[in-house]
Amino acid sequence: PMRMTVLVTILFLAACASTSPDAPVAYRPASPDPEVISEVGSEEADEPVRAPEPLAVDVAGAVMVALERNPDLRMAAARILASREGVDEAKSALFPTFGVGASFVGTNDPVLVFMQRLRQKDLSMAGDMNNPGDSTNIRAAARVGWMLYDGGRNQARIDLARIDSEILEQERESIVNQLKASVIDTSLLVFMAEEFLHVAEESVKLVGEQLKISESRLEVGAAQRSDVLSVEVRLAMAREEVVRSANARERALSALRTLLGLTADEPFELVGAGSFTVPPVPEGNYYDVARANRPEMRRIERSVAAAERGIDLVKGEYLPTFSAFAEASTNSSNLDLTENGGFFTGGLTLEWSLFEGGRTKSRVAAARARMMEAKAAERKVLIQLEGDVRHAELKLHEANERLAVTEKTEEQAVEALDLIQARYESGAATITEYLDAEVALTGARVRFVTARFDVERATADLRRALGICEAGIPQPDRLVP
Repeated sequence: PMRMTVLVTILFLAACASTSPDAPVAYRPASPDPEVISEVGSEEADEPVRAPEPLAVDVAGAVMVALERNPDLRMAAARILASREGVDEAKSALFPTFGVGASFVGTNDPVLVFMQRLRQKDLSMAGDMNNPGDSTNIRAAARVGWMLYDGGRNQARIDLARIDSEILEQERESIVNQLKASVIDTSLLVFMAEEFLHVAEESVKLVGEQLKISESRLEVGAAQRSDVLSVEVRLAMAREEVVRSANARERALSALRTLLGLTADEPFELVGAGSFTVPPVPEGNYYDVARANRPEMRRIERSVAAAERGIDLVKGEYLPTFSAFAEASTNSSNLDLTENGGFFTGGLTLEWSLFEGGRTKSRVAAARARMMEAKAAERKVLIQLEGDVRHAELKLHEANERLAVTEKTEEQAVEALDLIQARYESGAATITEYLDAEVALTGARVRFVTARFDVERATADLRRALGICEAGIPQPDRLVP
């Protein structure tokens, strides 16, 4: 059976090995406990114990960390391991069973005494039969049994256990697909918050420069005190946006840490904000791609197969069972079990339930109803899958249209601010007009950043809906145990 681990792509490791200070580092296991290092290296107590290096990864590296550390994925892996053992357990019914046993009995019951001495080949008719005295018996036995035919029930149980394992594997693949999409989406939220922070800082810089100009104009009597106050108010609002954007980035990073399975005391940083781009969605029939790749579709197909096999399992109760058994035993009044030889018993057993009040008929009917339910569930999953794809497709289309509009709007807002600033410096425009133009520019930049990242997020979501979120992201070559 395959072991459950996570894959580390060789190409990604090579990229992460770059000596550039801005290059992300590959994920590696955490350093040993500093206290353990201190105890092991007590002879070198003068050397300070170094704290674990911060984990700095790009989006692809974050996906790999999540595949290794995410608790949901680890729980799914454990369930698969248990189900595979269930397959082996079901297979054991195809093999013969063998067992040994031993017992010690002491009694003065005349019947039991008579039977024990008979088995010990030491029976004598002399003496008082009503008071034969005490007797002890040590018995050792070995038994073998084998179910030769059971109407196909054991094979059906094996098939059901195997299908159950396959269903759990598809559930794990569904978690992997969703986890990758969530990590990518949350990483994009981190990057978007960083862009918002840059926009807010640029706004603070721009308004701060205007405040200096306004104060200078006030000193020479070319501006009013209310103009300076208006700029100061706008500057305070811009600084508030800086704080908000910084907190939004920290919240997004906290959500990303949760997805990656990192605790609060593990240093972590996401890098590569300007270099990550979600791979474009390939051309083709999206519905066909989703039906072929979504784990949910394969999972429900296996559920239908399990329901069909469940009918075969119950119908096997109409058929007889045929088994063989053999036993060898020896009896003695002492520990010498070879003094009286032994006994052998063997035979064949045929069992066939000819009437049980319609119990099997009812169970077969119930199994067929469960199969009908599974097929209806299969159709429901297909409909939901197609709806998911259509929704993601429309969201991407909308994001692309908004990107084109907001890009043009930002260009117009920049030009408008330049014109208003020139008019303000010449005294043809008021400070209110200037501040309105600056607010409009900041809003346009925020909407443009939002639209740009919405395109990336919508692309990643469509890839998730198609079940191809792994494209452009390293694939695990081992499963997490």
